[in-house]
Amino acid sequence: MKYLFFSFYNKSPILETEGEIIKDLLKNKDNEVHIFYLSQILIQDVPFIWPTKKRIYKFLDNLLPEKKMLRLINNERLIVHNPDISEKKKFFLSYKNINDLKKIKYKNFDIGLGILSSMITTEKNPHIQTKEFKKRIDYLLQSGSNFFDFAIEKIDLIKPDKIYLFNSRFLYPRAVLRAAQRKKIKYQVFERGSRFNTYYIYDRPILSIKDWEYNVNKVWNMQKNKKKMINDIKRWFKSRIKGSTKFQHWRNFTRNQKKNFIHKDKKLKIVVFFASSEDEYAANENIYKSYFKNQVGAIKAAINVIKKLKNHILIIRPHPRLTLENFKKEMHILENLKKYSIKNKIIFHDAGTKINTYSLIKCADTILSLGSTTGLEAAYMRKKHILLGRARYEFLKFSYVAKNKNLLKKFILSKKIKNNSGSFKFLNYIINRNIKFKYFQFYKSTKIEPYRGKFMGKDLMKKNIFEKIILKFLKIY
Repeated sequence: MKYLFFSFYNKSPILETEGEIIKDLLKNKDNEVHIFYLSQILIQDVPFIWPTKKRIYKFLDNLLPEKKMLRLINNERLIVHNPDISEKKKFFLSYKNINDLKKIKYKNFDIGLGILSSMITTEKNPHIQTKEFKKRIDYLLQSGSNFFDFAIEKIDLIKPDKIYLFNSRFLYPRAVLRAAQRKKIKYQVFERGSRFNTYYIYDRPILSIKDWEYNVNKVWNMQKNKKKMINDIKRWFKSRIKGSTKFQHWRNFTRNQKKNFIHKDKKLKIVVFFASSEDEYAANENIYKSYFKNQVGAIKAAINVIKKLKNHILIIRPHPRLTLENFKKEMHILENLKKYSIKNKIIFHDAGTKINTYSLIKCADTILSLGSTTGLEAAYMRKKHILLGRARYEFLKFSYVAKNKNLLKKFILSKKIKNNSGSFKFLNYIINRNIKFKYFQFYKSTKIEPYRGKFMGKDLMKKNIFEKIILKFLKIY
């Protein structure tokens, strides 16, 4: 069988995951793998590329991590193609704002959404001003449309049985996805797994609620021992509460939250809005769409409802990761809402608060969210959860869905809590989508750099002294 990879990003663990899949495919002597390495060819759309500041010189080509990986795999059935992407006629459509950009399509390729998704991830700002970034958007419109035609051309030439791609949300992987769909070629999408030492391969991308439903059900049906699965969920949740990353694929943002929330006035009903970071979702309205325009609109709606309710207080809790330097713009947007604070009524927590998330959920009567993991955890803890927008787990029906302020008020006042059995299904998906790495070993300490490790015994990202001197002299970093 023929397999085709378009490789865009050469940072860990994306590159090593590609290598892992390629090594497995090449075990079958009837298989051949074709690959295009594009990190140095295309206009960078997201910061998962080395070097980040400039193209590497041709004579230093062998320093690229992907070239090091090729030398390690060293198999004649791994065929590397020259990415001869020609600059074709410029593709351009006028746009005035984000909503215009979202609607731009090139053939069956939703290029506007791809550009927006990549830019929001890079800028960490879900409210991109198109005027400010017009030059980059225009570049990406041309680069993305040219690459889509290139992908179609190479699929026709190579005639693969299956295509592998990373993520599918960003500009260039999305172009590959749409090209595969256009040519009716099978594809699979790889991403990081539930834990640091794992990855996962999806049969479908995660660009719609139906995709989520399919993927969640698939992982659920793979679990033959449901008793063990329930114990896995309990163990994972205890680990979360303790602030551990032992059973997770990413850092635990609650590990420094040492203070318990103290509920002094038992007559008061506590409503908590857990605000999310929106960078991953703002460009995907098939999954995440606030019924109040955006997250800020949803928070304002909650404020307006709670202000009129006696014996109710609202706590707005930003996601802890908004304390990170590259999320400053998004945090600033939420901090502007502090002007609506009312003493002992509308309360804003800082993103870096030491008050523990889970003690807050425990004391709360109602949890509001736009589909965050915290909302899912609240349902698991048998708390009433209300969604104020579309969400990846809405099909499991353990949350109320408030599409307007009247419904929001009704559900806040309701004493009924929905059946939370669906939360187990989604939590199972979160913790059990795992394929363990065979050739890639993570460093034991993630302080070196998250996701760094050795592929087939070699750190692809590491530079020796001689290489460091050359790269520093040439200002390549």
